[in-house]
Amino acid sequence: LELAHEVASRLVSILPDTPSAEKARQWLKKHDAQYEAKRAKEEEAKAEAVAKDEKKELAEHEKILKPIRDMIDKGYKYNAAGLQEKSSSKSKSAFEAAASEYNKAIKRAKKEKGKKDVAPDLADELGRLEAKATGDCVDALLNAANSELAKGNTNGAKKYAETALEVDPGNKRAQDMLT
Repeated sequence: LELAHEVASRLVSILPDTPSAEKARQWLKKHDAQYEAKRAKEEEAKAEAVAKDEKKELAEHEKILKPIRDMIDKGYKYNAAGLQEKSSSKSKSAFEAAASEYNKAIKRAKKEKGKKDVAPDLADELGRLEAKATGDCVDALLNAANSELAKGNTNGAKKYAETALEVDPGNKRAQDMLT
């Protein structure tokens, strides 16, 4: 059908005023709806295949991203608990647990980004998660540093600020804390 449609269309365009072109026009009128339906069906099938492939790829990406997001969420909960805690030792433990979760997320994101043939959109999302975990980790460590400062423990605060700089070298807030 496709080949016949192509031949008839060419005949009409090349020899428009011939009896053969008139027969081709009639054939095209008769079969045009069938041809268009077939083309539409093929396009729909292609679109469905692409959508299926994209859905499969998203599911594969989510298998990689979800554990990292979960670590970040867990770190957030620990950090929030530390901010609400009245006991300085318990808040310090919560901040350390938060920093630990964020560090796990950072390492996992780096590991996944470093693998061969990582899809660009997955690498971008891993980069965003790594950056978020890095910023959140620094926050948790500086919260711990502030907790130590509140107790008058400048050496403990310095240790946390230095650790924050190891996570994010050049971080202005961590540098200010050291100063």
